[in-house]
Amino acid sequence: MAKYKAAVIQMDSGRNKEENFRQAEELLAQAVSSGAKLASFPEYFHYGGRSAAEEIPGGETCLFMSEQAKKHGIWLLSGSFSEKKPPSADGAEAAGSGKPFNTAALFAPDGSYVTKYRKLHLCDIYDENGPLAEESAHLAAGSEPVMADLGDFGLFGLSTCYDVRFPELYRYYALSGASAVFVPSDFGMKTGRAHREVLLRARAIENGLYIIAPQQCGPSTLPGQTSCGQSMIIDPWGRILAKLEDDPGIAVAEIDTDYVTVVRNQLGTLKNRRTDLYEVTIK
Repeated sequence: MAKYKAAVIQMDSGRNKEENFRQAEELLAQAVSSGAKLASFPEYFHYGGRSAAEEIPGGETCLFMSEQAKKHGIWLLSGSFSEKKPPSADGAEAAGSGKPFNTAALFAPDGSYVTKYRKLHLCDIYDENGPLAEESAHLAAGSEPVMADLGDFGLFGLSTCYDVRFPELYRYYALSGASAVFVPSDFGMKTGRAHREVLLRARAIENGLYIIAPQQCGPSTLPGQTSCGQSMIIDPWGRILAKLEDDPGIAVAEIDTDYVTVVRNQLGTLKNRRTDLYEVTIK
């Protein structure tokens, strides 16, 4: 197994895609200079408006990510961006609406595209004044969990933002052998500062996982909201190893894949489950 440095990259992404690429390139270079061999951007790191959906792989953002991964020789998760819904075999629209997916793409140190994850749980939340977020109005949901083998760095589960409120997804990843999960996000200030850290630490503790959780900061991609910042890396004991606050930047921490086994052996959370009463399965 291995020890290595991972980085979360916190951005204040605006509506200018090229400026977001510039900011991303600059912050990634800082992460690599700090020794990071794996890095992740936040949800909607490229923004440019949700209508700016692209093909994955093959689009402009994937090309940028591939170039950056190869340039620095690191594992790189795009965070997420809008993916065009592909046509069906007969050339018609895929089943369901033509809404794009909210998709994260993973790239290997040689720049090759590895896999993609389409956000499973769409955030529809409301208060007394109406919707605070209504992703289902403009996005399509993904259909399956995704894991990736990062070689010496172990198996990673992929998730995005609102997914963190659904613990069964992270339990599934842990039972499938994951030692870490990516959680790029763009939480707003109200729910982000109240719930996000608690949820992230809980997912780490209950499953004995590292959590790699980059986040947006500053004015939100959602009108009238502010992104909550506080990107962080959490170890399987639930300790926050590295954390940012309100401004763009990087946070780097050492990941020890052997420590996952140590914690799981100490706490026994996974082996002490009552599988005679319930189980976590995937269709």
